[in-house]
Amino acid sequence: MLDLRFVGEDTVYKVKRFANISDHVVRCGELGVTSTNGFTLSREGKEDNWDYTKFTTVYDRVGDDIYFSDDGSVKPIPEPPVNEEEIPEEVQEEEA
Repeated sequence: MLDLRFVGEDTVYKVKRFANISDHVVRCGELGVTSTNGFTLSREGKEDNWDYTKFTTVYDRVGDDIYFSDDGSVKPIPEPPVNEEEIPEEVQEEEA
């Protein structure tokens, strides 16, 4: 378990899982709360204060897992598939 402190807050949040997803995205597993102030991370009961203060953007949320990015990126939302039955016939004819 890891201790997470958001910048400017005294509250310590317990993180059950943590992973570097890419050079610019990290996952805090079962965190359940969020802030866009960046954070430091330490082993439970230690003062490691690993610096994640640049991770200020919520990249994605999956259940209680929160993904943060340090470059302002967010997970792209895929376009919903188009159902051809919903497209007016005029548009279908123009595309042909």
